[in-house]
Amino acid sequence: MEDGTRRPLALVGLSVVDGKKTITKVVSDTLGHFDAQLPKNGAYKLIATRIGYRAFTSERVEVGTNELVKMEVFLAVNAIPLEPLRVTARSQLESEFLTSVGFYDRRKQGVGHFLSGSQIEKRNAVVLSEVLTTIPGVKLLRADRGVTKRSEITFGRGSTSMRQCVPAVFIDGALARQGGQPRPNDLPLDDWVMPRDIEAVELYHGAAATPPMFNQQASCGVVAIWTKRRK
Repeated sequence: MEDGTRRPLALVGLSVVDGKKTITKVVSDTLGHFDAQLPKNGAYKLIATRIGYRAFTSERVEVGTNELVKMEVFLAVNAIPLEPLRVTARSQLESEFLTSVGFYDRRKQGVGHFLSGSQIEKRNAVVLSEVLTTIPGVKLLRADRGVTKRSEITFGRGSTSMRQCVPAVFIDGALARQGGQPRPNDLPLDDWVMPRDIEAVELYHGAAATPPMFNQQASCGVVAIWTKRRK
């Protein structure tokens, strides 16, 4: 029972010991009752334990052959000291892949435009150009191939020649398409990667803002695409 309230305690572990030897173990029922069978007469101690209560050890009790001994055990409540719980929360888990290629470091520098995979998914875009045209300074450029309708993007701001200057495309750090004037055999941006396969995108408007790893193709801007890792 609980000391002070005399409330029956279930699931109390009780051990009958003879010296250092445990003779039997039982558990109290929902009414706090227990019954321990002893193999022979002798002097025994009873040890009672339950989480949240101080352990109890009785004095030695002499038990004769075929003798029934009744005992009441009272357990005092005991606060259990716990190690402090420390919780570290992050608003969004960083991708190991994007960390390894320096994506987050470049984003912290605040130069260029950056889109994560989750941001792209929220747009529900069918093609990448639909996502990138939400970025200031990005314009749509038709790039139809036969009966297939496709869109391209450009960073042009003024003359017709500048509006026709398309950005270079890097995929997972490798140059996939050179930038400059559109060439008849070039694949439009939308034909390279589908939005659902993209982990992140970096976009740079010109050479001055483009990191060294992409700068050799930065005259008309750069679109750097990082694809999702296959697990």
